[in-house]
Amino acid sequence: MKGTDTIMNARLLFAAGGLPLLFVIIFFAPPPLYAVCAGIVAALCAVEFVRCTVPGLSLRFVIYTAVASFSAVFGAVFGKENMITASALFLYVMVLFSELILSINRGEPMKLFAVALMLIGGGVFPILLAGLVRIGVIDSDRAFWVVPFLVTVSTDSGAFFAGTFLGRHQLLPNVSPNKTIEGSIGGFLSCIVIMLIYGLILKIIGYTVYFSVILIYAFLGSFACQLGDLAFSAVKRTCGVKDFGKLIPGSGGALDRFDSIHFVAPLMELLILWLPAFIR
Repeated sequence: MKGTDTIMNARLLFAAGGLPLLFVIIFFAPPPLYAVCAGIVAALCAVEFVRCTVPGLSLRFVIYTAVASFSAVFGAVFGKENMITASALFLYVMVLFSELILSINRGEPMKLFAVALMLIGGGVFPILLAGLVRIGVIDSDRAFWVVPFLVTVSTDSGAFFAGTFLGRHQLLPNVSPNKTIEGSIGGFLSCIVIMLIYGLILKIIGYTVYFSVILIYAFLGSFACQLGDLAFSAVKRTCGVKDFGKLIPGSGGALDRFDSIHFVAPLMELLILWLPAFIR
């Protein structure tokens, strides 16, 4: 249990320091500053992904990826018509394929799968994560901005504690041996409870709340969260690594902490757009 206690302590310390800062940024920071923070997270996650999946990556490719992913997320704060995101991703594609062409001309051709992985890490994933910022474009009410984080944190915490104390049956042992069926159920239940409490708080302060829709948010959000966690676990398993990085002591890299929110953010964005759960 010593390893489990270490992980638990690291998670609790990260939560104690990170969550208050997160909520201060969400509720009090101007939208561009929030977008800058989200862009930095996106850049860190993208860099960790490409360095993990493409071993021996040159520094210039790391820089290309960081700049493109940051710009893609930051640009979302200016709405769907902004040119920052489109320009960044277009230039990223152009630069990568230019590097491919030049490498072939030098007689040292890049592997095509390396280009594809960089396009996924530095292009696709930031677009997904940008849902955190685009939610604010859909509706400037910051109560919506909290939803992806509540879903992710409640699911991860519920799954971790339920799996630690009640876990008996492995969920997908060849993908993530520490995840259990009991932990998965705990993640769903925790997310449902926390989202219902959040809905009750919003109702008390004057919102019109549709609790049946909140249940849909919670169930689908928790499913997306767990799927995202498993997806990135599969990537790590394929690459033969335990963590994507060492940025956060005891918790791995940025992508280890923000993996599942890549799946949760765009889903919550779509649900908020098409099926609002609460109205001011």
